[in-house]
Amino acid sequence: MNLEPLPGSELHCFRAGDPHCFRDLLQRYGAAVKGVAASFARDDDDLKDLCQEVWLRVFVKRSTYKGTGPLLAWILTLARRTCVSNERRIKAQGSAISRLAMGAADAWQRDPPTPIEEIQQREERARLFAAVQLLAERQRLAILMRLYHGYSTEETAALMGC
Repeated sequence: MNLEPLPGSELHCFRAGDPHCFRDLLQRYGAAVKGVAASFARDDDDLKDLCQEVWLRVFVKRSTYKGTGPLLAWILTLARRTCVSNERRIKAQGSAISRLAMGAADAWQRDPPTPIEEIQQREERARLFAAVQLLAERQRLAILMRLYHGYSTEETAALMGC
């Protein structure tokens, strides 16, 4: 792998967003990015999503690459940061959804539950958590903002750019 900064002509086409240049970068550094993402991915679909997110960030942030150090190092730094951010977001969503499910079950509770009711409530929380996890990320976020954080429908829509 080339650990040198990009030559001037390649740097120019990279910053310009040239699709041929990006195809070359994917071929040259794709395996390295995949290796970083694989250490964070839970399954093959997650790996594909992480790799796609990394390459999207490389494209979006291409103007921040100064060209003074190895491009591979810059790309792998973005890859690691993207994967860590994704991991943090998943953990935060999971704990918030869990609290949402617990809060919803508590709101339905009137008298102290019997042992059978406790089991039923736990099962219901687990089903709710599993159902929310199946939603697309934007849908999960809308539910969390609306039900857990208490935003109105209009506020949720505005915050989500709808």
